[in-house]
Amino acid sequence: MGVEQALQTIEHIREELRLAAEGGQKELSFETVYEILDAVEHASRENVDAPIVVIEKFKHALNNDLNAQQDERRHAHEWDVEQFRQVIALGQSAMKAGVVINGGAAVALLAFIGHMVGEARAFRVLPFADSMWWFVIGVLASGVAFAATYVSQLGYAGKAVWSQRAGYFFHALAALGGVFALVAFLMGSAAAYHGFLGL
Repeated sequence: MGVEQALQTIEHIREELRLAAEGGQKELSFETVYEILDAVEHASRENVDAPIVVIEKFKHALNNDLNAQQDERRHAHEWDVEQFRQVIALGQSAMKAGVVINGGAAVALLAFIGHMVGEARAFRVLPFADSMWWFVIGVLASGVAFAATYVSQLGYAGKAVWSQRAGYFFHALAALGGVFALVAFLMGSAAAYHGFLGL
């Protein structure tokens, strides 16, 4: 292999590397580099038209490397998307549970209070006011969590830094709303328990 052929081969390799970098490839594996060097060595020993043979082998190795990296990125992206879907589904289930348990408790308590008023024992209804208040707050907290979830998704969809920060903030607010809904149910249940003890 003459000097001119070697320089021409190097120039072709540089051009292919530049095109690969523009195409999104960030790195090459050692295996790919070794394949390139082996091809150059083989071409110089066999005295073949080195630039053409080496560049074709290089393109093949580069394409294999690029395809492997793209497959890996695609798999990682699909995994991230599926995990995100599961997190959303679990979060929605938790918020629905907050609405159902607090709303159901409030309805049951209203039915009980209605029964007590019907039996002319309305004076014993007051101990259950705190319990009703907690259940209503729990439903409200679940509603705030639902709204914050929607706004957090809008924030995450934006590309600006402030939009991402807003997404994080509303995400945290949604989580706090869900936790507070469960705490409200516990507090409402405790207040109802004390109300029943006073009957």
